[in-house]
Amino acid sequence: MKMKKNVATLFIAFAAIFALCSVALANNYEPVPYSSLYLDGCGASLRAKGNGEMAVDVVVDSVGKADKVGIREIYVEELKDGKWYFYESLDAVDHPEFYEYNTYCYVNTIKFDGVPGRYYRVTITAYAKKGNGSDTLDHTTDKTLCT
Repeated sequence: MKMKKNVATLFIAFAAIFALCSVALANNYEPVPYSSLYLDGCGASLRAKGNGEMAVDVVVDSVGKADKVGIREIYVEELKDGKWYFYESLDAVDHPEFYEYNTYCYVNTIKFDGVPGRYYRVTITAYAKKGNGSDTLDHTTDKTLCT
């Protein structure tokens, strides 16, 4: 009886993790498929929240259970005169919440302040580590108008 209860609990936990990753990926953007020993893919979407606040919705999927999974950096660019220019960089060194440990995926929304009326895009650097190996993958969002 105890064994059946443990198996049922484990099954429910895996189902919840899978559902969380799947729901997050359905947030109006396509994940970038990738094939490596560590990263299965990633997705990012940029949206305006109003009052100059921007939100980056991020999903990173590892291959199997990773020791560490998340994003190393969010590189923000602003569109001026038809060209993209550096605006700011958010780095995992300063944001430990950019990583999860001993899990299959990373799902988070990261906010930054923009200037209403200007367009922004972000490039995330997804990261997964297992044992002595790791991999990264960059993904750039479409441009989004800050409101």
